[in-house]
Amino acid sequence: METLEDVAATAAKTVASFDSVKTEITMIMEVINGIPEFDGHSIDLQEFAFLMLAAHAQLAAASSMLGEFRVRNLYNMLVRRVSTGVRADVGITFHTPVQEMLNKLKARYAGARRPVARTALKVFRMRRDGG
Repeated sequence: METLEDVAATAAKTVASFDSVKTEITMIMEVINGIPEFDGHSIDLQEFAFLMLAAHAQLAAASSMLGEFRVRNLYNMLVRRVSTGVRADVGITFHTPVQEMLNKLKARYAGARRPVARTALKVFRMRRDGG
């Protein structure tokens, strides 16, 4: 039969476990929220890929402690760092693996630094000025 001290020790371990999980989730969320949203032109794709892989590595390292449900929710947060329009444009879903997602982004947006509208406006101004 368990004594009151045994129950208290088990409860303390459980609380410590919950606190460590909460701390880990908070740290991963801060990393994910620190990644600027990729919309095709406002952040360099290589920098974005580096940040995504770093966040994914941290998530993978903590996956055994967090459980499948929490990992899936955090992964969905990670995927949301790609704007909805870009996700629709390149065919990224919430089930797309990170490396495949980055490959699709590289295939579509590699070298893109400026918005198309800004480039088109510049060309329009050049033509209007006779240049």
